[in-house]
Amino acid sequence: MASQNELHLRVFAMRRSGHHGVMCWIVRHFRDAPYLLDNTLFNQRACGSLVAIMKQSPEDMEDFYRGHIVPVNSKGWWTAHRSTLITGYEDVDIGDLDYQKNESFLGEADKEADVLVVRDFFNWLASRAMKLCWPAVTCTPEKFVLYEEMMREALEETNHLRNRVVVNFNKWFSEGDYRRELEKKLELPETEDGLQVVMGLGSSFDGHSFDGNAQEMKVLNRWEMIGEREKEWYNVILAQNRTSIELSERFFGRLDGTEELPGYKKAMEG
Repeated sequence: MASQNELHLRVFAMRRSGHHGVMCWIVRHFRDAPYLLDNTLFNQRACGSLVAIMKQSPEDMEDFYRGHIVPVNSKGWWTAHRSTLITGYEDVDIGDLDYQKNESFLGEADKEADVLVVRDFFNWLASRAMKLCWPAVTCTPEKFVLYEEMMREALEETNHLRNRVVVNFNKWFSEGDYRRELEKKLELPETEDGLQVVMGLGSSFDGHSFDGNAQEMKVLNRWEMIGEREKEWYNVILAQNRTSIELSERFFGRLDGTEELPGYKKAMEG
């Protein structure tokens, strides 16, 4: 019996990791529009919270991805045979994934890969501070545990994901040769289409103002751009999360100047 999906790409990331840009770039590689289920749950059937948050109709959702996807709430979405299915999971516990349950409502696939998008701790935290975390209702200690879990997976200390492909967001954003390496791993043709699109709820700092020129955004030094209101909170969080800092530096290397941050210095004293 043929699988429901010829290809299933699952994208995992912490919110504000730049993964919507990566997803848009992936989507643009396919001639036939992929079926997309974004910002959803892994272990239970859900339509994707992004649709509800944006209060978008199927037509709006399709435009949201520039007409390049089959939106989740279009007729027959759940039962269709799909050449390509792309699903996105944010802030999930990758150590508690029930693949059998996931396949029970999304169907099995002939080929599959789990794409893990990770961003350095300093810029990721800055983006959350500006977009999600003032007051800090979405940056509970549990979120940093999830971040560390994803970083350990990226460092290959754990093996929770199937056919894992790790995307270093910093390198994906800045290096064309790195994007070519990813295309080979994912067996995709070469393209730079989609790189200039600002996806999701927009940049924490710029909103959608750089849509069409996304490569001009200063996403690699967001930690230097946080507002005065957020700086105190930002340094408090840094001081409390030495493990997150160390895992980030092992994967990304040290970002020049971050060692001078008060929160960094305090974290490293312990």
